[in-house]
Amino acid sequence: MTENTNSPDLDELEQRTSSLGVSASLAQAGKEYVRTFLFSMKANSPVARTHVLTRVFLALGGSITVFIMFRANHLDPVGIVIIGGLAILEMYFAGILSWVIRVYVPLLLIMMGSMSLSWLIFNPQPGRYILINWRVYSGFVTISLAVWEAVFVAVVILYWEIRRGTTYGILLGSVAAWLVNRFVSSASLTLVQFPLFHALRLFISDQTLLIAGTKVLGFGVMGLLVLGLAAIMRGTEIVGMLDQIKLPFKASFFVSLALRSFSTAVEDYDTIRQAELARGSGFHKKTVFGQVKDFGLMAIPLIGMSLTRSTQMAAALHARGFGKATHPTSYREIKPFRWEDIVAIGLSVAIPLALLLTGFNFTHSLFSLWRAAL
Repeated sequence: MTENTNSPDLDELEQRTSSLGVSASLAQAGKEYVRTFLFSMKANSPVARTHVLTRVFLALGGSITVFIMFRANHLDPVGIVIIGGLAILEMYFAGILSWVIRVYVPLLLIMMGSMSLSWLIFNPQPGRYILINWRVYSGFVTISLAVWEAVFVAVVILYWEIRRGTTYGILLGSVAAWLVNRFVSSASLTLVQFPLFHALRLFISDQTLLIAGTKVLGFGVMGLLVLGLAAIMRGTEIVGMLDQIKLPFKASFFVSLALRSFSTAVEDYDTIRQAELARGSGFHKKTVFGQVKDFGLMAIPLIGMSLTRSTQMAAALHARGFGKATHPTSYREIKPFRWEDIVAIGLSVAIPLALLLTGFNFTHSLFSLWRAAL
């Protein structure tokens, strides 16, 4: 028997693999993208080469910094925009920016729009300039008969008798009622009037816009940071980190099972959805309640598949004598800490502390430079 002198020693090979890190090993294996919790990112990107703890610290540090920047006495929209730009830059280097823009940015915009309306309506703030000051509710509920109401009902009934439709009838009736109330007569006959709650006014000033815009922008950037963290995290990296901090084998093993179950649940959902589409389930438009009902019905086979897989996993662990080994095989995909990770973690801790202690404000500094330039 001849010895193969070209093969490296096993310990040397494991040491080289550990020193390269997961991303470099995957890149050498020819994989351009790796699967994450929500999507997939470039295997050899600068973000993938960082330690998983570094990404967690950066997301937490960015969120704390944004929270400091949108306090009522320390509004800093320019600083929040800078943090959001850094988060977008991280997603670009990870190769997930286009996916985030296509899938989650519309949801973030809807959330930010609803939050801005709520803040503008229910949180009036005095300011230098008053933009809107309308009374939207007088504090009394009035039941009356008006001329424009009769016009509206008459137009809707007439359109129904002619075209047998209601949508355009309501639209035409609304226009006719507004025109009558505006230019002809706004007379009405009051039948009942009683007080309910207090009067409400829509009061918007420049300070209200500034506070609402900064708050909504801050929450949007915080959501973007959390979303970016979930989109660049891999289960194998988290399990490797747990083994790196010497967590007991059973604990890290069950964490890995939980993370893997999340990924397989997403795959099962996609499989069930494709099966429903193949049977013609998605070819008809449905209301919101119909979509919610379909999602609830989809949960039944999803839970069944999850229970079946859990039972099979438990039987496989029992057949292999799980827990009997005194020295289980160690997890080898451990990414080492590098100097870049230490610097990034230090910055994620130092920047919020510096802003909190010094009270530095990017917006005030920018306006001071602009005034000095003028």
